[in-house]
Amino acid sequence: MAISFPEKSKEIFNIREKLIEGRIISRPNRFLTRVEINKNVVDAHIHDPGRLKELIYPGNYVQLREIHGKKTDYSILSAKGQNEYILLDTRFHSKLARSFMNGIIKQEISYLNSRFDFECDGEIIEIKGGSLVKDDTLIFPDAVTSRGTKHLTELLELHNLGRRVSVIILCFSSKATKFSPNYETDPKFARAFMRAFEGGVNFYFPKLSLEGNSIIFQGLIGNLNLRKI
Repeated sequence: MAISFPEKSKEIFNIREKLIEGRIISRPNRFLTRVEINKNVVDAHIHDPGRLKELIYPGNYVQLREIHGKKTDYSILSAKGQNEYILLDTRFHSKLARSFMNGIIKQEISYLNSRFDFECDGEIIEIKGGSLVKDDTLIFPDAVTSRGTKHLTELLELHNLGRRVSVIILCFSSKATKFSPNYETDPKFARAFMRAFEGGVNFYFPKLSLEGNSIIFQGLIGNLNLRKI
């Protein structure tokens, strides 16, 4: 199989850079935050444009990497949530997902009217990342995603054409034990998820924790909270 998962508690990725702790002052726009580090206020890039209102708010703690970009010298890696740091930098998604793939991997492949993240030994694989956890449930997405809805619709079409297709939704909280599509925020995505899930598209929900500089695989979420809409 193109997708397989390691044993629980295994490190799957190590972040080489030094991590710096700071406290959020404000979020002027989707891609920029102001953060206090050792009594100095700096601008920090945030690569996830989602709402993230449960994680990115004044007073919350974040971890940053030095990047020396064109507009900022820092980038937010993670934010404190439920007594742990939650990975937010979407640039890590593909790197993490590759650790679950076996075989010849192609990236950024196009089928129908969409571009998908990977093809591994003929299996089309799309990657999503989720950081919104309420109680013990990972809820995805945290904002409307027309692109995500289109991906699921076309993956189901590809499955019906005989292709093997899978979606990996990375969960960045060790507290989650269940998954639910976000029926309230994005009902179109929720309907597309239900059609794809019931139609035979494979879904995986690996749970990952950030411990120091290590990203640890914490098993798969197996319980789904689903309802008809």
